[in-house]
Amino acid sequence: MFKMEKRNLTVGAFSVPYADGFVEEDGEIVPKLKSLKRLAAIITDYGPFNLKFHLPETGQLGIVTETGYHDGVLGLMQEEKVEMCFLPLALDTVKAPGGFTPVISEESYYISSIRNLNDGTSAVVSSLASVNTIPIILAILIVLLLELVVTKHFNIESIVNVIYQSFGTSFYQNLSRHSAWFCLILMIILMFPVYIFDASFSTQTIVGTNDVKIDTLRDVITYGKISFFIEGISMYDWFKAKVTKDYGDIYERSKSNGLDKPFELGPVPIFRPADRMVLPVSTLGVKIAPLVAPEILGPSQVHYFSERPFHKSVQALLLSFKTPKSIKRRVNIITQRVAQAGLATKIEADIYIESILSFHPASLFDFYKSEIPRNSLESWY
Repeated sequence: MFKMEKRNLTVGAFSVPYADGFVEEDGEIVPKLKSLKRLAAIITDYGPFNLKFHLPETGQLGIVTETGYHDGVLGLMQEEKVEMCFLPLALDTVKAPGGFTPVISEESYYISSIRNLNDGTSAVVSSLASVNTIPIILAILIVLLLELVVTKHFNIESIVNVIYQSFGTSFYQNLSRHSAWFCLILMIILMFPVYIFDASFSTQTIVGTNDVKIDTLRDVITYGKISFFIEGISMYDWFKAKVTKDYGDIYERSKSNGLDKPFELGPVPIFRPADRMVLPVSTLGVKIAPLVAPEILGPSQVHYFSERPFHKSVQALLLSFKTPKSIKRRVNIITQRVAQAGLATKIEADIYIESILSFHPASLFDFYKSEIPRNSLESWY
């Protein structure tokens, strides 16, 4: 029976702090967690490959910059030190330093927040959007210029008289045609009340309760929330790239609060007051986030996830541009088989869950509870 020759494949990987997903044995990096060993075995057997793992000196997946990635697994790929990323990535990864295999899974991203139930407090939110003065100012200037042109070239002074009388300047009839600059100054003076009018409409409204549902990116801004990010599960690159106004507004608010850099996967700081914070998370993050809820929730508070995802994507393995075609063909066959068997999502979830359980005081039961339909706790109140 013909047996395919094994090929060498360099793989970029990373560990979660305190989880020790990879260890060094006999001078080589090898998986330690059972879930990682299972994934490595699938790639090794079906390739077949001789896997050689590389860990980045800094970072995990990698953070995008203007010139690409310089840390994490994606930094290794950009520097062509590895041929494949060990875990699947979204196809819309910003500036991905390689080419993707066929799609193996789907991913959705939600907004994690904290709701205050029955606490009787009030929330202050912005209301009555400010009047934009630019169109008004431009309109006044255009009218002025037209009036001056009409008066000079067509001598239709009666039209000008009528217009200026509407502004309470009927004394214009006593002015000569050489007072055009005076008219201009007069119109500029009339602009100042517009600025006052604009300021008077920039206000806030006190709503009756602090119990708000953060279901969209715009809600984060409207209700004065602050977002922080976790590397790999928060779509951080999209916020930093400001792909839409909502993404940009959220990032700028986070930046002004010193949260413009993502935290690594693993333990993150506990923020106070916790109900001011929100976290964009992937489907995997939805499983992980409730683990820290008991540590941050106060009386009459519940963990809340947006009803609908703010973003959806599909995922695949990322191969370096320099990966040989023969290896790409083999990896593509593996990913197609994994996708057809529906194993990709389960394998990825097992890896993250086992990594978290290796250092967090929780059990598999805590993860199983996350399978309860999101936000079902609301029916209890």
